[in-house]
Amino acid sequence: MNPVEHTIPLRRADVRTRRYRGVLVIATSERAFELNEEAEFVFRAIDGAATVHDIAARLADRYRYALLDAIADTWALVEALAERNVVVTAPGQAGATSSYGWTSPSAL
Repeated sequence: MNPVEHTIPLRRADVRTRRYRGVLVIATSERAFELNEEAEFVFRAIDGAATVHDIAARLADRYRYALLDAIADTWALVEALAERNVVVTAPGQAGATSSYGWTSPSAL
């Protein structure tokens, strides 16, 4: 497993969510974003304890993706959400269930 897979994303407390016309919309103080079905699945799995690998494994199982593709897609979404101040990330450790001392993705 590479270090990216051990990264633990956490939703920011000030992010709001709402379902609008069947689509999940997430909003920060600056802007709002619509998520497709797979992105919503990943977003809802971000709980501050699950690693990127954990979330990707669930995504792969749910949508029958190859695990490596699911890891790449999950990481890409986590990076995009971090750039938009929707999530923060922390480096995790193999087997860790939670992490403290959240850092900005640019510090990783």
